[in-house]
Amino acid sequence: MLHIEREVILKALIARVGGLVLIGSAACMSPFEPVVAFQRIDELSTAQTQFRSPMFDVVRSDADWTSTWQDAGLSPPARRADFTRSIIVVAAVGPRPSGGYTVEITEVRASDDGLQVVVRVTSPGPECRTPDEPTSPADAVIVDRLDSDVEFSISEVVHRCN
Repeated sequence: MLHIEREVILKALIARVGGLVLIGSAACMSPFEPVVAFQRIDELSTAQTQFRSPMFDVVRSDADWTSTWQDAGLSPPARRADFTRSIIVVAAVGPRPSGGYTVEITEVRASDDGLQVVVRVTSPGPECRTPDEPTSPADAVIVDRLDSDVEFSISEVVHRCN
């Protein structure tokens, strides 16, 4: 988990420097855009999905949502988003050789260019004991609808099991 600690420290340093830079120039954009609230869709985040390849996508309709669940090898949950007011952001890494892998959408930020979705992909270290069964981790969140571009920022972390 040392990698995450370094990342947090680095973000804190950038935030301080960014704040100082903003004092001198109002046109300069802060590296930290406003954070957007989201609601995790637990049915997908905790399920054993069957995504055959990585997928980082935005779902904007009921038909697309049903298709996403079919790609995951699952039946869609009864609870759906109101796609006139919301979108669903999906992150999946595709098949992995064992358990111990996770995908988590950790943050969604808004900017003039659209949304930035921050995704953390965690894999087990070589010393970790994991189930031998293949997995295909995924995560999905509901966000207020924004008809703009969505960019995914993906960080990979190796979990140490000492």
